[in-house]
Amino acid sequence: MAPQNQQAFFNFIKTQLPPHLSLVDEIADLLNISMDSAYRRIRGEKAIDFEEIQKLASHYKLSLDQFLHLSSNAILFSDRSLNANSAFQFDQYLKALIQDLTYMNSFEQKMLYYLNKDVPIFHHFAFPELAAFKCFFWRKSIVHDPTFATKRFLLEEHVDIFKEASTKISDLYATMPSLEVWNMESINSTIRQIEYYRDTQTFAKQKDIKVVYEGLLKAVERIEGFAETGKKHTTTACGLPSGDYQIYINEFILGDNTIMVHLDGAKVVYINHAVHNYMLTKDERFCDFTNDHFQNIIKRSTPISIVNEKERKKFFFRTKEKVLSRLAGL
Repeated sequence: MAPQNQQAFFNFIKTQLPPHLSLVDEIADLLNISMDSAYRRIRGEKAIDFEEIQKLASHYKLSLDQFLHLSSNAILFSDRSLNANSAFQFDQYLKALIQDLTYMNSFEQKMLYYLNKDVPIFHHFAFPELAAFKCFFWRKSIVHDPTFATKRFLLEEHVDIFKEASTKISDLYATMPSLEVWNMESINSTIRQIEYYRDTQTFAKQKDIKVVYEGLLKAVERIEGFAETGKKHTTTACGLPSGDYQIYINEFILGDNTIMVHLDGAKVVYINHAVHNYMLTKDERFCDFTNDHFQNIIKRSTPISIVNEKERKKFFFRTKEKVLSRLAGL
């Protein structure tokens, strides 16, 4: 790698590190070399070999195209998929969410953008009953976990299983400044999932249907509170700061659950696939393209956090009414 490309390579790695981490320390530890050797590689005085390039690119999930000036359209993604045929377990899926949110929150300048198709995944975890239902639904009906094949949903069996992880996810997201783009359809998928289990008698107890709907209603009311103040709040007295909250409404575009994160000038994009799975990339070209897409949608959407009280009340009234009408029909 040419010295100038090597310097650019290490400069980019530096943008991926939280402020409290030293680039030199990271490189020295990862490559098992001295601090002096790490400095010489970072300055381009000593060429990094192929094995070192491979190790660094793999660890930081980087595509080399931009540093080697290749014209390839290939983009490197790191997959975070949960399926019944892998050793990747659901508790690991939740731990990965915690790790990602912890990483994001470690930066000084940070912002998470969420283009909703559904209610953003993080909001479910503030309410154990709703989180238990969503986790059960994903495992039984999406992942097709064989151990769930004949199971019916019994709230008391599942509500405490991932409670600690759920609370952690909820609080970490409440700390992260975020902007969400909603559509009136965003609530519908969760409602349909509840209705499907009701119609197929997958709920073991009739009263659990009501409890799950009430959890969904509480989640919407909590989000409405965030929108009124422009601030999120944690579910526990954990001492974490409140993250700024912006919500936009777009009547014409239903999102695809893409997440984009700005971290001290760097960007990371999470692409949703297969309902609840994500793959991420730090590829500069792709992230810049996604950023432009987000900004265009935001310009064509209506902000309802703090401002536009009439539009905010109308949106949340209509959203809550969808849940309340189902509760009334039980």
